[in-house]
Amino acid sequence: MIKRSKNREEKPDFDDIVNDIELEVETQQVEHDIANRLLELKQLSSAIDKATTAVINTKLTLESAIRQTNREEGKLGEAVLKISNKVDSINQHMDKVMGNAPTKLKVSVNVNDADWQKIQELFAKERQWMTSQMQMHIREVNSMFADERKKVRERYRNMMAAISVTMHSGSSGSSLRLVFFWLQEGLE
Repeated sequence: MIKRSKNREEKPDFDDIVNDIELEVETQQVEHDIANRLLELKQLSSAIDKATTAVINTKLTLESAIRQTNREEGKLGEAVLKISNKVDSINQHMDKVMGNAPTKLKVSVNVNDADWQKIQELFAKERQWMTSQMQMHIREVNSMFADERKKVRERYRNMMAAISVTMHSGSSGSSLRLVFFWLQEGLE
């Protein structure tokens, strides 16, 4: 006969001991998995920080480029207005001269046919010279506009290249791609 101890504590059963050990092993495995995941989470957090920084830098660059473009558009608008005013002034002056010419030239002159022909040739040459001068000024204005458009287009291309490099180096956000394509359409 087996005697029971005076101590009435129940001794743990073998199954309970095995269950406790299995629970302890599972707990250690979960803790180990969490420790392994912690490194991955830190790397992911670092990647998110870098992407966020890239997006912010790209946005700041884009805003700066837009402000610069607006300033350049203002300058171009001022130049166009200035040229337009000069052209209007020239046209008004020519209209005034042409309008006053018949009244100021009321002179009675007898001219022989050879002299009349010579006068007509001189007027034709003067008109041709004035036309060529006007055409030359118009070409100069058009050239100025073309040069300014080239400069603006080059600035846009440089800005787009910088944005493209920034986008490829750290961000794959669809919003940046949309901004990139939106700006690219503006160039065309």
